[in-house]
Amino acid sequence: MKKLSIGIAVILFTMTPFFGTTATAQADSLNEEGPTIVLDYGSGKGRANSAADFMYFVPIVSPTLLECQTSSANTQTARLISFRKKLTDDDFFVKCEFEMRGKGYHRNRYLPPSMIDKYSKMQKGKTLKSMLDYIVVEGEGYGSIEVSGNIVNGEEVVDDVKVHFNKRGCKSPVRIGLYDVKRTNGKFDYAGRCNEMVVRVNTLVFKRSDEGAKMGVVVASITKATKKEGLWARFKGAVANFFIPPVAIEPVGNRTMLDFGYALCRQEKSFTFPKAKNLVDSSHEMAHETSNTDNNSKRIASGL
Repeated sequence: MKKLSIGIAVILFTMTPFFGTTATAQADSLNEEGPTIVLDYGSGKGRANSAADFMYFVPIVSPTLLECQTSSANTQTARLISFRKKLTDDDFFVKCEFEMRGKGYHRNRYLPPSMIDKYSKMQKGKTLKSMLDYIVVEGEGYGSIEVSGNIVNGEEVVDDVKVHFNKRGCKSPVRIGLYDVKRTNGKFDYAGRCNEMVVRVNTLVFKRSDEGAKMGVVVASITKATKKEGLWARFKGAVANFFIPPVAIEPVGNRTMLDFGYALCRQEKSFTFPKAKNLVDSSHEMAHETSNTDNNSKRIASGL
């Protein structure tokens, strides 16, 4: 059991470089605009947001090049369905539920040359471990965004934002793909990747801190990409949560989520994300695409 716990912790701890703070290209991204999402708080007014727009904070924190892949005839949407606020003289708490509906998937895929180049400079040895392959959103369900903070000089100051993807008994639709790459003939080749893992994410936590931007991660399960998610995968995820430290993220990503939380506190009607500098042009996935990553993603979605 001890060896198992340590192994799981290593897998997730090595995700930290993905959320590193080396992407200087994003330093001024708050000066440019990304998508705008509608915040109707269950009023039924306004359009529903695409899942890609709702999850746009994912590419904002990425320090390597990535692309968005959206399945053909995608109907995925996300919208807020409730608003609740508790306010005292000293602090406040806001909870907004959201609903995810529709078919298809939206995947942020991290370009292997950029990812391998980054990791090869950070890891030593014959194998690069736990490299980020993709983050995919697939499936329907409910989640919530919880915002809390303090009242300072009469103003609301957001201290933390928690995004839960597994509310009302629903399984989280968010999964992360990881892989290892062994050095072959003096180089690392994505085509020769191995030890592919899938981590289902329940919660992401963003906090205001003087010690640098960090993100908390709570997972539901960890499984081999070739296996179905079962009781053992969920057990490994539960154990891993005791060992996963908050991971460093891009400051612009952390500021964005705190700003998003403030917009919810104020019941703003919309929120505009800053532009993600490392995101290449989005594209709809071609019907004939048959890469191993796609096959794994589709298999997992249908089998879990």
